[in-house]
Amino acid sequence: MRERGNRLLKLLDKYAGIPLVAALGAFRKKRLFDERSLQSHDPRFLLLKTAAIGDTVLLSAMVREIKHRCPGASITLVASKGNFPMAAMLNGIDTVVTFDMSAPFRSLKAIAKLKKSDFLLDFAPWARINSLIAYVADADVKVGFKRKHAYRHYVFDIAVEHSDDMHELDNYRNLLRHIQLAPEGYLPALVVEKSALKRVEPLLGAGRPNVVFHPFPGGYRKHLKEWPLDNWIEAGRQLIRGGCRIFISGGRDDVEAAAGIKQELDRDDDQCMVLCGNFSLAETAAILYKSSLLITVNTGIMHMGAALGVDMIALHGPTSPLRWGPVGNKAVVLKPKADCAPCISLGYEYGCSRGGCMKTIKIEDVLRQADVILMKAGA
Repeated sequence: MRERGNRLLKLLDKYAGIPLVAALGAFRKKRLFDERSLQSHDPRFLLLKTAAIGDTVLLSAMVREIKHRCPGASITLVASKGNFPMAAMLNGIDTVVTFDMSAPFRSLKAIAKLKKSDFLLDFAPWARINSLIAYVADADVKVGFKRKHAYRHYVFDIAVEHSDDMHELDNYRNLLRHIQLAPEGYLPALVVEKSALKRVEPLLGAGRPNVVFHPFPGGYRKHLKEWPLDNWIEAGRQLIRGGCRIFISGGRDDVEAAAGIKQELDRDDDQCMVLCGNFSLAETAAILYKSSLLITVNTGIMHMGAALGVDMIALHGPTSPLRWGPVGNKAVVLKPKADCAPCISLGYEYGCSRGGCMKTIKIEDVLRQADVILMKAGA
């Protein structure tokens, strides 16, 4: 079962999840935080992040923060099938437990059997299923977000206000502050697998810059975050004429669309190659790491590229760069020329149904920024 964007799961999460979480929270006695639990021994952390590749990349910064303050800490991460491949790439995680959204009762039973943790930190801002996971998990202190109209915070010992006025990474940092773990300001970072680098090395032609295109956003009503395919094709033609080689990344559902772009750019793999469906997430990360430039819409690959330190051009439309932009100093953010944008904070509350703001981002602006980045890199 597809997890992200699944309408049935969303309806169940809302209409069954809200009353259930409220009822469970009403009978749960809240526990007080004791700072000595951070100091008296090596604490055990249980982190919940069951959705989105990009959000999971951001979580890597929190793992760094915990390990900085508590070097001997044990960290278990509960992920879902949708973000498990990224969760497995986070450095510092001791164990990754997969929560199967299609078998929630069986998965909840497995969570209940996990060894007791000192701290449970839930990094989901709205999903009620995470609150149910938090309820059944055994932990001394449970911390999660409180958000207006989400009705999911009742099971937490410490409920932290989730804000639309800051980057999501700063919301994550606030969870740590509420257990007296002051963030140092670490940024997301990923470690590229050496074996993945070795596997992709033959694909990276020497002597010319490699540019990764990621045209395909994810999530609810993702088409509103798309830059027109004709724009990608024209940008690809111009970059290939300039001596670049193009890689097109995406998910398995994007194979056909990616093949259509490739057909317009190159009949073989000499000037353009499709990564969708052919390479693992670790291999895609390795190609990103070795590339001169990433051009992407706002999606998980954008956050992955930022965590890998890749120069990039990030195309934002309905999504706010202040809330969801790439973290670091190697990204150029291009925004639409539309008064109504941005219009979403959590990823689903679009201000329109037809879109169009992404079309206002001009090809020449993208190519101008690409030229600057490639020239600085000596590519």
